Amino acid sequence: MVVLELSPLRIRLVRDRSQILFGCQSNSRPENDGWWSYDLIYQFLTGEICDNAVMNEHKARFLESQFGEVIDAFYPENLAETEATFDRMRDERAKRLFD
Repeated sequence: MVVLELSPLRIRLVRDRSQILFGCQSNSRPENDGWWSYDLIYQFLTGEICDNAVMNEHKARFLESQFGEVIDAFYPENLAETEATFDRMRDERAKRLFD
């Protein structure tokens, strides 16, 4: 696992067997508090549902191209709205997966 801290967010890359998973969170939160996975970041940026959070080169390039928007979403003046949106999307994802 690698955790990078940039103002205003943390990025985490976790290798699980042969898969790499991406997550980010506000650096104002404790590290053990909720991390937002790639699928939610993608949905946040595009409005499209992505049901696979395992990273690949295409997803990494997408994040690279949208990184400014990701950073902006985690600035203090945007954080409450960003986290509310992520909470809503996470709940919707759970309904899709478990209903």
